[in-house]
Amino acid sequence: MSDTRHSVPNSNAGGGGSSADLGGPSLPRLLRRIVWRGQGGRPFISAALGFLLGFAFLLLAVQLYDRVYSGLRADLKSGELSRYLVLHKRIGSAQVMGKASPNLNTAELEDLRIQPFVEDLSPFRANSFSAALTLEQFPDMQVLVPLESVDENFLDTIPENFSWQQGYRQIPVVISSEFLNLYNAVLAPSMNYPRFTREFVMSYPLEILLLGNGRRASMRIKVVGFSDRILSVLVPPEFLEYANNTYGSGTRDEYARVIARVADPGDPALQDYLEENKLETGSDALQSTAAGALKALLGVLGVLGVLFLALALVIFIMAFELTISRARTEIDLLIQLGHPVPALVRAVLGAFVPGVLVLAAVALVGVVFAVRRLASLFSAQGFPLEPGIWWGVWVATVLFVGGVIGLSAWSVRRSLSRVAR
Repeated sequence: MSDTRHSVPNSNAGGGGSSADLGGPSLPRLLRRIVWRGQGGRPFISAALGFLLGFAFLLLAVQLYDRVYSGLRADLKSGELSRYLVLHKRIGSAQVMGKASPNLNTAELEDLRIQPFVEDLSPFRANSFSAALTLEQFPDMQVLVPLESVDENFLDTIPENFSWQQGYRQIPVVISSEFLNLYNAVLAPSMNYPRFTREFVMSYPLEILLLGNGRRASMRIKVVGFSDRILSVLVPPEFLEYANNTYGSGTRDEYARVIARVADPGDPALQDYLEENKLETGSDALQSTAAGALKALLGVLGVLGVLFLALALVIFIMAFELTISRARTEIDLLIQLGHPVPALVRAVLGAFVPGVLVLAAVALVGVVFAVRRLASLFSAQGFPLEPGIWWGVWVATVLFVGGVIGLSAWSVRRSLSRVAR
């Protein structure tokens, strides 16, 4: 080895210059032969596959992060994704057979109230007597209705004078918009009842027939508002308490439904709690479940992306160190011929960088197709996703590719510097 080192400078001085001057292959081509000789390319192929998968997963996670979280925040602000969930127990064979209660008791209510994802909670207090809407002009018309009360801060419509005290002959009520739609579209045609508009219902005096405990009474009601949040006929809690004590079985300690205001309807902890305690909700849960599934997918993709990309970087670094170590004699000869380490680094990366750019392009194409597919799948579940690529994905591409190239360049420089010592 020492003889070779002494003879090389002499030939350089006499023959003049590098191998390129002697008509041999260029330095990048020479180094490419040195790096790949004896390796078979397997370590780099494995690293390339890991980089492709990890890079695609990370970009998809970045894309979904924007679409999921920004979409949820916009929906929460606009009210399209309600933070108010109406919850009830899932009915199974035990409830049907009477071996388990279909209602929530006080202990279950308090357990739900203290959960970190619940901001506020109110049970629905229901009637324990029979109630039917009647109309003076249609004596045969009797529409059985559920009467419920709930804390006012859970109402999306809080009309003035929504209160009652004993002695009042008129009861203010808030009717669900969906309840009126169902009546007009389903019940009225089947029973040959008249159809009503909102304006008619709010301006025309209706009556409600109260039956129970051997008593019967008719009271006037005044529709003072409509609710798009709660499917029910809501009355002031003071009236419901009076009517339950007079015509029903009094105040109950169990509740068929509760309404909860949550911070994030797509919170996985919330979904897990509902599943564990066999609780169900309505249409809001369809969107929140899709959002929760999408967020879980985001987390999985992010973790897998980091793992694959980290593994690819480790394999790249180890492969560079191994190949440079095996080509130590040839690289040492090039250094003795006067080629500086930075030139050798550029030559090695000249064969590496194009491959990384091609892999990045392939990963981006895969992300585009995956985003379109996911957009169609989750749109069918009631959670629409924009199919376009977010600008943050392009920024992430530059950062990730730059990071991989930078770390690889650092590894190659370090390995070559060791040879040059």
